[in-house]
Amino acid sequence: MNIVRLTGLAALILVAACKPEPVATGAPPPDVAAPAPAPASPSRFSVPLQYDITAVLRIVERVVPTRFGSLDSVKMMGNDDHRHYAFEATRGPFTAFARGDRVHLRATISYAARGYFKPRIGPTLSAGCGQGSDRPRITVELATPLALTRDWHLQTRASLVSLVPASTAGRDRCDVSIFHRDVTPMVISAARGALQDRLPSIDRRVSDVDLTERATGWWKLLNTPIRLTDGVWLVLGPEQLSVGQVTGERQRLTIPASLGARPRIVTSASPPPVVPTRLPPLERGSAGDGYHITMDGIVDYGTASRQLTAALAARTFSQSGHSVTLTRATIRPRAQGRLGVSLEFTGDARGTL
Repeated sequence: MNIVRLTGLAALILVAACKPEPVATGAPPPDVAAPAPAPASPSRFSVPLQYDITAVLRIVERVVPTRFGSLDSVKMMGNDDHRHYAFEATRGPFTAFARGDRVHLRATISYAARGYFKPRIGPTLSAGCGQGSDRPRITVELATPLALTRDWHLQTRASLVSLVPASTAGRDRCDVSIFHRDVTPMVISAARGALQDRLPSIDRRVSDVDLTERATGWWKLLNTPIRLTDGVWLVLGPEQLSVGQVTGERQRLTIPASLGARPRIVTSASPPPVVPTRLPPLERGSAGDGYHITMDGIVDYGTASRQLTAALAARTFSQSGHSVTLTRATIRPRAQGRLGVSLEFTGDARGTL
């Protein structure tokens, strides 16, 4: 003897099939969202930001003068009022590169110098270097860490890393014959003072770079619902951005950023309305790789009913010579957070459970 076991759902349908009932004409399910759940714990996404350092390069080019000194500005050499010198220098363009957490800027300075010797008796004698095309050269290197402030401005602390002859070759030294002395260190010392005087101006000008408008555009995109498929949307719900230690290579700095958000899945025929949030102050903190996501899914009753109908519709149940076919499933809200499910069927009997 064969024993047929039916699920509770099939048994109820077949019982109803034995007693035909008129077709129910209930209203369709409300096409509204379920009550909002309690806020989920924040999720974290790694969203590294990249910055092209050529903007800093342009600022330094404007702040640091291209010419230093003058051959008409004669200075005493130490405390010896018989020996004097003058120099003029021309700076070439800076090149920039990122290394670690710093932006480095290098340039070559070419110069001419002239020494004067006034003997106790007789006319003043003079000699110099760099009067032709092959002027002695000095290499200057500046460096600064680059960061973002809480109000989305750039921040630097520029420093002079090195100021040295471009090579060890004789062409990059200035030996004034009448002094029997190399005046290169004096030229470097004078150039150092001129460059160091400009460092605070570099920091002030860089701090004027305001990224608020650009960051507001990013934030607006993060607030925009993302279509996953027909009628299904991802709403990120961004709340906070924090940045970690900056690293760089070549012409770009990478700023590791961590986005704090409360994402959720929303079903809606059109983009769900979102109340945009304002760009928050930038926070400091660690920004690890990867992501940690806690997400709520919000499904309206109409969508849930259509999905359940798609899964169950056209299924036929037979027992004792009677057959019924499911045609529609409907989910409705009930009291105390419960759900009600009704099933419509047709065949040897028509009705609703």
